[in-house]
Amino acid sequence: VITSALAGEGKTITAINLAISMAHDLDNKSILLIDADMRKGKIAKYFGLGSHPGLSELLKGNADQEGVLINPGIPNLTVVLAGKTPKNASELLNSKKMEQILSYFKTRFDYILIDTPPVMPLTDACILGPVVDGIIMVIQAGKTQRDIIAHAEQRLYQARAKTIGYVLTNIEYHLPQYLYRYVHQYDGNYSYEEKAAAKT
Repeated sequence: VITSALAGEGKTITAINLAISMAHDLDNKSILLIDADMRKGKIAKYFGLGSHPGLSELLKGNADQEGVLINPGIPNLTVVLAGKTPKNASELLNSKKMEQILSYFKTRFDYILIDTPPVMPLTDACILGPVVDGIIMVIQAGKTQRDIIAHAEQRLYQARAKTIGYVLTNIEYHLPQYLYRYVHQYDGNYSYEEKAAAKT
């Protein structure tokens, strides 16, 4: 599960970037990205995908597992969109149906990433936490207060979810001078790879 303490910390972009990177770099491993934010899911928007049956339809029995799988045009990556907003999103996630869906997808894919709503305003990440291998918390530097992060971690811990890592977004990097030269040259259409090739 990819989540955050509050909204607007970059969790969905992080989930998408991680899924694309894994699909590209993990030597033909199959990656599934599920949009489990059935209230405000954005994965369809970011991939430029239209309306399509998704997780909500699957949980309500209005679609089957294979019918919600979408190829976004990236090798080794499959996505499941959020679907139409249901009235009882948390109840649907907390159902046996959700566990059955995840069990099925585990037989079809090597890695599954699930983008959920933030922890503090909603219980969805805490509901899914115990049935997945772990939680990755996305934290926006300079925005999220430490006590809020600690409170979110406590909620996940109480739900018996295992936090396995953190992603810090909105970081301003200080580049060493020797790297800055290459980045600057890259911005001028002169890449690090070209510089390296010129030396060999």
